[in-house]
Amino acid sequence: MDSVQLAHLLRRTEYVARPARMNALSGGSVTREMAVNDVLNVTTPVAIPAYIEHDIDGEGYNQWVFAVQWWLDRMVDSPKPMQERMAFFWHGHFCSSWEKVNSAEAMMAQNRLFRDSAFGNFREMTQAMSIQPAMLFYLDNLDNVKSSPNQNFARELLELFTLGVVDQNGVPNYTEDDVTAAARAWTGHSIDWKTYQYKFYAGEHDAEAKSFMGQSRNWDGPDIVNYVLQENTAKKLVACKFLSKKLWEHFAYQNPSKALVDELAQVLYNNDFAIKPWVKAMLMRDEFYSTTAMQGLGAQPGGVHRQPVPLHRLPRSP
Repeated sequence: MDSVQLAHLLRRTEYVARPARMNALSGGSVTREMAVNDVLNVTTPVAIPAYIEHDIDGEGYNQWVFAVQWWLDRMVDSPKPMQERMAFFWHGHFCSSWEKVNSAEAMMAQNRLFRDSAFGNFREMTQAMSIQPAMLFYLDNLDNVKSSPNQNFARELLELFTLGVVDQNGVPNYTEDDVTAAARAWTGHSIDWKTYQYKFYAGEHDAEAKSFMGQSRNWDGPDIVNYVLQENTAKKLVACKFLSKKLWEHFAYQNPSKALVDELAQVLYNNDFAIKPWVKAMLMRDEFYSTTAMQGLGAQPGGVHRQPVPLHRLPRSP
């Protein structure tokens, strides 16, 4: 691996090609795979500072400022910044807003999830994200009850988090009826208003049969995730292609070829949504070191998300 390719790899995975990292990975005996494996070797847990692990009355703004500065410092000072790079990628994919959630505890728990799951399993991360207080607040699923289903989270789950609106051929990946059914499936998944932790309210859950993607069942929220990311193999492959295009455009360049996306998606599919082999496959491709990649611009996270309209918060019984 020559110095030009190595510098490009480090710039895209570690924000900058630091001299110490260049020196550590340089040499005629260092292959592309050896360098990529080193970049991806980021298994050390990261402790969240005590000041932002919980909410402090009157300190909300200062906690937000502290959290932003702490994360930026992590990006700069981490021995292997790819862990923060991937946490940043997932932060853009599953976005939540501190302004709306207004909770250091909830937002930093989500930040920890993205970091700890950065190279884990996408399906498992999606399940965990779906019931975290930050997402329950941000996309209003805490207001999603059987008497008045709220579609915000269900719609974004299909449109932005898993499938995308249409497939590579322009065919819709779901219908409005599917969004309605998914919203009904996620009713009752809320928070405990005493502890501000996740709580399932069986009395607020729609336990009737629902038709989702042609399947009539008593769907529960997590069943929706498992169906599109596991049970329905056609939708699973669609999700793999949707995610692969997004990953490539974030790290390499815009508008990758269909063949490239399909091959990268097959890696994610074959590994049942394991993230590390998928990211490694991207970093091993010749196209990643092409002139187009070295001169191209990656996408910035968060641009496709829209702020949902705030709804009146419904009271919950103990």
